[in-house]
Amino acid sequence: MMENLFYSPFDLAVIISSMNFGLQKENELINFIWENEQNFIQPKYRNSKRKFVLNIYYWTNYLNNKADIDLEFPAVKNDMISVGAEIAESQYISNFSNLDLFFKSVRIRIIFDNKKGYVRIKFRTLLRQYGYHRRSERLVDYINTCIDFYRLKPYLRGGVECDIRTVYIDEMITFKLAEKSNDLPKE
Repeated sequence: MMENLFYSPFDLAVIISSMNFGLQKENELINFIWENEQNFIQPKYRNSKRKFVLNIYYWTNYLNNKADIDLEFPAVKNDMISVGAEIAESQYISNFSNLDLFFKSVRIRIIFDNKKGYVRIKFRTLLRQYGYHRRSERLVDYINTCIDFYRLKPYLRGGVECDIRTVYIDEMITFKLAEKSNDLPKE
């Protein structure tokens, strides 16, 4: 479960695509993440910046041209089968709606692209955005895991720290970075 909390190239491609940056700003963000967020990158990419960057651009290209690529997918799949290669179809047709992606995006937006130093969202909107209609114990535990992993703190209006378990569904939650810590994400 913890593996999906680390930044994957696909996650970063989704986040970068949603930020609508130009190519220069995208490169700045990728370099910033490589240099400053190394402990949040999936372990298998930490030793090769080239592999990391190429995978991000592969997925960014895919997301930007998804409709065209999806039209070609059956032909590509048949070509792959004809030469005896395997293709992980689920990688190309998933719906991309992972809750941890929201928290990855919050952290990246706060540290790189947000002069305010916070991100606000109504709790109901957050849940609805990822297909949830109410909070369950398991969902709240996962949200808290993400909050802890990405070193975020949730606050209500007036800067009052809050607990996701007790926040009213229509409350506006402000996420800020927690105080600097020497704790690193656990692999």
